[in-house]
Amino acid sequence: MPDFVKEAAVEAIRADYNQYSRPAGHARLVEKLASRYSPRFGRSIDAYTEIGVVGGATNAIFSALVALVDPDDEVVCVEPYFDAPKIAADLMGATTIGVPLRADWAETAADWKLDLDELDDALTERTKLLVLNTPHNPTGRVFSAIEIDAFASFCERRNLYAVADEVYEHAVFPGRTHIRLADRLRERTISLSSAGKLFSLTGWRVGWALAPRDLALRVSNAHTALTY
Repeated sequence: MPDFVKEAAVEAIRADYNQYSRPAGHARLVEKLASRYSPRFGRSIDAYTEIGVVGGATNAIFSALVALVDPDDEVVCVEPYFDAPKIAADLMGATTIGVPLRADWAETAADWKLDLDELDDALTERTKLLVLNTPHNPTGRVFSAIEIDAFASFCERRNLYAVADEVYEHAVFPGRTHIRLADRLRERTISLSSAGKLFSLTGWRVGWALAPRDLALRVSNAHTALTY
């Protein structure tokens, strides 16, 4: 953990800075997130209506699925994937469909390939949500502009929502560029990130979701219901 983060925590503890904040996140935090992400998203993000702070990115994934998925829906994930989407889908009575990255022999992250036709074939009339983790854990794969465009096209054509798990947004190898799904699919994407991954403090459980106002409100309400 960086020293400046430790010092800030010590200062907050000594100042008795320890009371409840607004459910969607403390004002100073959401304002700082809005100021940092607005240039990255290429638009002005409203700190109070388009950002929800949650108990880690896992909680954000869980809240997003609870907010959007109904019984008998299908959630499509790129495999391998973190188990939070499946656990939430199981709870909601939905089905998780995995579409694997494939490689005959992988020496680098780029050797793992996603068959976009296979992904398209996995989408059905019951599909409600597409979950994408990029940069990808555990392979390190950074999805290309062509792939991101395809994800966006699938969602638009089939009226799907997308959860973009981007907690490793700064863990990109030289020569690669992280492309945000929200750049191509603004109105249907919930973008997630986490202080735990950015500052090596995963035990603090501080994550956030960025989305258009209606989606952000649904995720925030689900998080509040689950937490309080």
